[in-house]
Amino acid sequence: LVLSKLCKHKAPFIYYTWFDSDIPGQLGAKKASEKLNWVGHPIKNIITEKDPKWYTDNEITTILNKGK
Repeated sequence: LVLSKLCKHKAPFIYYTWFDSDIPGQLGAKKASEKLNWVGHPIKNIITEKDPKWYTDNEITTILNKGK
């Protein structure tokens, strides 16, 4: 159901995954990317030194803006 809603986004639209940088987190990012892959939009995986939850809102905004 959620993936079908994602299909409605118009191109150009880039999906970002940002999971923990450890092995389980990156395996989760890979799984999510594989599920999103059929939607047809580019997918970028963000990897940072710290887990996403340890960043402030301003740092998150900066990191996401760099991904564009």
